[in-house]
Amino acid sequence: MESQDFYLVRLSYVDNIAEIIAREQAARRIPQEADVVIGGQLAHVKYSFLDMGDISMAFDGDVNTLMRSMEANPLKLEISFVKPQRLHGVTVQVGGTPTRVQVELRPVQDTSAANPLIFSQTVPATPDPRPVVLDFGGEFEVSGISLEVQNVLDSEPAHVHVWEVTFK
Repeated sequence: MESQDFYLVRLSYVDNIAEIIAREQAARRIPQEADVVIGGQLAHVKYSFLDMGDISMAFDGDVNTLMRSMEANPLKLEISFVKPQRLHGVTVQVGGTPTRVQVELRPVQDTSAANPLIFSQTVPATPDPRPVVLDFGGEFEVSGISLEVQNVLDSEPAHVHVWEVTFK
């Protein structure tokens, strides 16, 4: 009979593991940046760290492509348009968990910071991904927007799924 060797290994964390983990978490909180085409126009986007998909998938016109935050809840997108855009609403395709979508507009003709243009909607759970539609109640010429998608029952870390963001 052949002899079989067995090895026993005892692993332990390095002494400064808490510091290493904290540094890694801080690095993942730094917004990522990319230039993407949104509705045929170039825009600069700062966004939460992703672990699935690419930021361009949120604006590719395909509700079957998916991006997902690695651990950020809410998932944040800061969009700066190269040319101002006239918008009257946004549709965000989200997952089935209870979700809040909030948009803050940055009008070209800036309104008072005391009265920001913020639109929000919270939707209940469903078995399938679905669109969340925000109507701005009028048309606004904007240089950019801040968009947050939050799984309302989850704390961080959590995965937030977005299939598509469409401006109207």
